[in-house]
Amino acid sequence: MKTKLIIVATAIVFVVVIFFSVFMYGKKTPTNSPTPTPEPTTDPFFSPEPSFIPTNNPGDFACPSSWIGLTDLDNDGLPDITEQLYKTNQTASDTDEDGYSDRDEVKNGFDPLIKIGNPKLDSDQDGLNDNEECKYGSDPFNKDSDGDGFEDGNEVKNGYDPTRAGSFRLSTTPSATPIPTVSFTPTPISVSTPTPAPPTKKPIASIPPIDVTKLIISKDNSAVAIATYLKKVDEVSLTDFATGTQFSSALISAFNGDGSKLKTVIANLKKHETQLSVIATPEIALIHQKLLISLSRYVNEQLTEIADNAGKSREAQLSAAENLQTILAKNLELLKTERKKLEAVR
Repeated sequence: MKTKLIIVATAIVFVVVIFFSVFMYGKKTPTNSPTPTPEPTTDPFFSPEPSFIPTNNPGDFACPSSWIGLTDLDNDGLPDITEQLYKTNQTASDTDEDGYSDRDEVKNGFDPLIKIGNPKLDSDQDGLNDNEECKYGSDPFNKDSDGDGFEDGNEVKNGYDPTRAGSFRLSTTPSATPIPTVSFTPTPISVSTPTPAPPTKKPIASIPPIDVTKLIISKDNSAVAIATYLKKVDEVSLTDFATGTQFSSALISAFNGDGSKLKTVIANLKKHETQLSVIATPEIALIHQKLLISLSRYVNEQLTEIADNAGKSREAQLSAAENLQTILAKNLELLKTERKKLEAVR
């Protein structure tokens, strides 16, 4: 058991230290004034171009199976990266205000941007709705997923597998179960207040949303303003995570029944979050700032769970540790991508 705890602690230290190194990346931000960039999009909640996708295939984030553990700052069930893909509002759960959440509409093959008529969602216009493409394993953003010259919709209509070039019938593909008719009656968003989870409930496995009204948002999107923002972010340092040694010691102590050292780390982390939240943020950097603060807060929540359950519940501690390893790791690439986009502005 002791060996297992050391392995778990080491894994947590690795992923947490990597996270805090993400916004320390580029510590030597140039202080000279770079050439101003052209004025970006006026809406900070929508991606100005599809370069935010950290993959060569946008369709990788269209299906519900890929949504687990990704950031969802408005808690509507549709990850931020998927909202950017479909151009829905990342700060509102129902973009077209038709009474159905963006998640329900995308998941069930309805367009989340058009209220009147409740049209189907077929991004590549191949005759298969996006949710049907997810069921068959084809690409919602590619008319011909297997590149055999026949559109996915025609292949499915005629009983062929749209993911395998050649004359492969759907019946020979165990993973693809044809569903000729997709019936969906969306349920309006509930306005009732959910019942709070009991204190002993397993730690939440999603990062907390950030109230943008409490952030200092600047309309200055110049290259100079962006460089200044990144410099200030980099200057907010955490000695607890400088090498990982102090953090590792505190974490192992908590797993051994003493959460006092880890609570000291948590207190410093809260101060760090406060320092981040008062940094003036250009609109174009808002997604980066929200993600940065939200992940910092998430780390704090899970570490608090580990510290509070020291000597009480090993199961709760391990659950929080698992959350840190999976959820945080999955969002590091998104944070890095946003950072690189800002650094590229010259």
